[in-house]
Amino acid sequence: MLDSDVLIEILRGRPEAGQWLTGLDNQIVGISVLTRMEILQGARNRQEQTIVIAQLNRYELVLLDAGDAIQALKESVADCRVSGRGDAQ
Repeated sequence: MLDSDVLIEILRGRPEAGQWLTGLDNQIVGISVLTRMEILQGARNRQEQTIVIAQLNRYELVLLDAGDAIQALKESVADCRVSGRGDAQ
């Protein structure tokens, strides 16, 4: 599942992000409902929004429940502690 930071890099056409995505071969790539909302909020006008929607529709939409969100938060905090980043502590 792509987060908004990675998806933004892909949508901006960053070569490294595109290569990484291509390297996933035929894996199903999804985005959460929240990521979709974040990306759409960044559209500056209706025309850009229409383009972004078409791009977002390439990815499977993943619905999250409360358990998924709690697990993701726990993993994020654990990753930050292991890496020494203090931003999630």
